[in-house]
Amino acid sequence: MQDIVRDWYKSSYTTPANNCVETRFHANGSVDVRDTKDRSIPAFNVGSAGWNTFLAAASQGSFGV
Repeated sequence: MQDIVRDWYKSSYTTPANNCVETRFHANGSVDVRDTKDRSIPAFNVGSAGWNTFLAAASQGSFGV
């Protein structure tokens, strides 16, 4: 297993209905992502480049939220 540098973290933008995801960061820059509402669904891992691309798109409003 990769070294975890920050355990599961829920966004401060979480709604009262828990419509969000949780993230966990690894030393190599990759990020695990899981559904807050159903933690029985396995998490998936995103490499650092993919995560940074996602963050850039989200900050530019690319997802309409």
